Amino acid sequence: MNPIAWRDRLDLQRVGISGMSAAGVSALALAGARWRMMSLVRHCQQLAEDDKGFCFNGVNDRTEVAARQSHYDAAKGVPDMAMPLELTVWHRNRAPQAGADPPPEPQVAAVARIATFFAATLAP
Repeated sequence: MNPIAWRDRLDLQRVGISGMSAAGVSALALAGARWRMMSLVRHCQQLAEDDKGFCFNGVNDRTEVAARQSHYDAAKGVPDMAMPLELTVWHRNRAPQAGADPPPEPQVAAVARIATFFAATLAP
C-alpha cells in the first residue's frame, strides 16, 4: 500500500509505542511511568547474580563488583524513609538534575515493552 494512503487511516492523537531494554523504559516514561533509584537498588539486592549486566554495568574487575555489591548489601533492611532523598524520590521522564518532569505524552494510548529489566525502577 502506498504510504500516503495510510495518512487518512492513522489517528496520531492515539499512538502506541514500543521499546526493548532501555527504550522500553523510555516508552513507559513517555506514557507517565515513574522511577526512582531505590527501586534499582532493591532490584539488585535480590537479583544481582541473575542480572549482572544491569546491576554491574560499567564495572570491570572483581574489586569493583565487590564494592558495588557492598553498596547494595548496605541498604538491605534499611527502610526507604531512612535512605537519602536522592535514592527515594520519584521521577518521570527526566533525570533528577534535568529539572521538573514534564507531563506524560497525551497521545500515547498503549505501550509494549520487551526485555525491560530496567522496569524494576518503574512504578505506575
